[in-house]
Amino acid sequence: MCFIHDLGEALVGDISEIDIDYTEKKKMEKEAVIKLVSSLSTSTAEKYVNLWIEMDERTTPLGEFAHQVDKMDAILKSKKYIFFFCDK
Repeated sequence: MCFIHDLGEALVGDISEIDIDYTEKKKMEKEAVIKLVSSLSTSTAEKYVNLWIEMDERTTPLGEFAHQVDKMDAILKSKKYIFFFCDK
């Protein structure tokens, strides 16, 4: 689920919510995921798009968990950068 959720960033990049409207960002990412899975069978493509939606909208406990893990990853990376730059 986390891999599928980051798949859209392969086309649109990892855009900060500071740089673009949140709704527009999510729309761009969803369109990118749909484009990237479009060469797969219809059922497989739908499965992957639905996984993306499940995490993005946090409609299930697994979607909520994956969303929180994604946020935790960002927090851990930021702490790494803070320690790296502040230590010099």
